[in-house]
Amino acid sequence: ERLQNELSAEREFKNKAKARAEVASQDKYLGQMRELEKKFNASLKMKEDELEEVIKRNEGMTLKMDSMKREVEGLAKIVDERDDEICRLKKGHGTTIMQVEGKVKIS
Repeated sequence: ERLQNELSAEREFKNKAKARAEVASQDKYLGQMRELEKKFNASLKMKEDELEEVIKRNEGMTLKMDSMKREVEGLAKIVDERDDEICRLKKGHGTTIMQVEGKVKIS
């Protein structure tokens, strides 16, 4: 019976040692997972910050483009108005030349 008790004690000791090793292994694994999670979250935060900066820059560029489009449209309108004015002046000049030539011929 003493031998059986020693065997039981030895088995119990080995089982406890195995359980401790499993717990230590699980703790190590969980620690590694937590460290990876921290690294991932830090990387994710950095990417989100970069994305936010790009979005802000994109919004700024869009506003600048819209402003420049309005400016170009305004300038195009001014150019068109000037072209119309030049055409009217050319026609008026041509008419005036013809009238002057007509008066010169009459005289």
